[in-house]
Amino acid sequence: MPSYSASRYGSYSVTIPANALNTRFSVGAASGGGSYSASGGWYWGNGGFGRSGDFRLQPRSTSYTLYFYLGQQGGFGIGPDNPGGYGGYSPVASGGAGHRSGGGGGGASAVYDGGLNRYIVFVGGGGGAGRFGQETGYSGYFSAGRGIGGGATTGSLSGRNGQNAAAGHRGGGGGGSSTGGAGSLGGAQTYNGYAGIGGNSGYYQNSNYIDWTFNSGYSNYGDGFYTAYFEYGPPAIQYFTLTPSQIVSGNTIQLGWSVTGTVNTVNISNYQNNVGSSGSVTLSPTSDTIYTLVASGPGGTRSASQTVDVIVPPTVTLFTDRANNTIVRGESINLNWTITGDASTAELSPGVGAVNIGGGPRQVSPTVNTTYTLTASHPLAGQASDQVTVYVIQAPDVSIVGPVSVDYGSSITLSCEASNATQSLQVLVKYYYLDGTFSDYELIEELQTGEYINTTVIHTPTYNNIGPSSIEYKIYAIGQGGLTSEDFVTIAINIDQMPDLIDIPESDDKIKNEDPVISPDEEVTSQQIVVTDIDIPVEIKADLPIQVEIDNSGVYVDVRRIE
Repeated sequence: MPSYSASRYGSYSVTIPANALNTRFSVGAASGGGSYSASGGWYWGNGGFGRSGDFRLQPRSTSYTLYFYLGQQGGFGIGPDNPGGYGGYSPVASGGAGHRSGGGGGGASAVYDGGLNRYIVFVGGGGGAGRFGQETGYSGYFSAGRGIGGGATTGSLSGRNGQNAAAGHRGGGGGGSSTGGAGSLGGAQTYNGYAGIGGNSGYYQNSNYIDWTFNSGYSNYGDGFYTAYFEYGPPAIQYFTLTPSQIVSGNTIQLGWSVTGTVNTVNISNYQNNVGSSGSVTLSPTSDTIYTLVASGPGGTRSASQTVDVIVPPTVTLFTDRANNTIVRGESINLNWTITGDASTAELSPGVGAVNIGGGPRQVSPTVNTTYTLTASHPLAGQASDQVTVYVIQAPDVSIVGPVSVDYGSSITLSCEASNATQSLQVLVKYYYLDGTFSDYELIEELQTGEYINTTVIHTPTYNNIGPSSIEYKIYAIGQGGLTSEDFVTIAINIDQMPDLIDIPESDDKIKNEDPVISPDEEVTSQQIVVTDIDIPVEIKADLPIQVEIDNSGVYVDVRRIE
């Protein structure tokens, strides 16, 4: 807590820093001089005392200087001859001179406030003693400086010198304030041999700035004096501004600040330490940032903060939960994403729409290769997007084409086409026979695999006595993911089962039940018929009763009659 003081007349100054707390000062005026008779008639060691008082000043946001003007004690008057005691000097209002043995009046003291540009306190000096000591001879007037409280004013204050004593061992008047004017009576207006009247006191009555400590007016002997002290207050942050408070990344902001008071250091977080007490700077933050100004001094620390909202253009990353972003047709896949920066909306296309900015998953089930696009937007920061392609493994697609029919014993030409048959591609055959039986599928060709196959297969069926009457061909494919596909074609087999008609001559006058039924005439002992125009063995039928021997077996059998 800095403190200052002086007890000798003259001029002094004390600078009070901004925001100082508990600022107080005391100031006293000089006392009047004593009176002495060389012939031994009397001896008064002092004239009237100078007035003094205590004051408090309210904190201010700016620094200011107090000027203390201190008066000199009045000179001792020694009689019976002149000169009397000299009037005490004061920079603002000196005391009057005494006559013969009358003491000089004490000089007034005052305080000038450099911040308010006015005097705020005057304290009156004491009157010089006369041969009757400190008695003024006037009712209500005293050789002491006049009281402080009675001199309170909202007007201006100025000084007035004390009057010189005219004659008769009178003391000089004390210097004082022009308000009240008591010092102006001085020694000249007192009776012969009486003390001079003390000077008036007063102070600027304005509690926004100054308060007199009630009943603190008291006496001071000797030269004027002052004491002053204060406590440092914490620095005052006059302003700490950030404009604009919201920017798009890449743009700039302006920081401005002003700190008053007694300051040791000023630091701004996220900028730098030890900046000046005032200034401005242009910055380009890349993310939301809090700037805190901390001002420190002997009276403590003050801080203030400002926040800038940095809008960062969005960045989008779109991905799936499958290796190689691949699924088999019919399966589902999860789309996931991250969005950094600032975004107010997120749209996933095709076929999805608005999604959560915070991330997925979102399940989709495309049936073909599909490219998904996620777009994040912000009205100020703009938009960004990312894409991912989901690959869908398709089932193979196959077809097999053949003739509608072929003749018994012929080879068959098949046209085979396949796509996505990447694992296996086979052509199989199945026979259907005249007797209603059929075979299992048999592999007849293992075709080359690939994304697209178009080839011809020539197959020679296995024919026998019962057909086949039709042949079914199947093409069977296996693709990625084990997906399969098949196609069929059925080809009818044209089997010639109708021999040419055989005309066997009738025999007349034969016995019906004769064995054989046909008995050739004498001139025809036998008739051998070779059938060559059929594909497979067929049943022999006749429209009349007949027996035949087949392949020279020696056995005649009945022929079924055609009804």
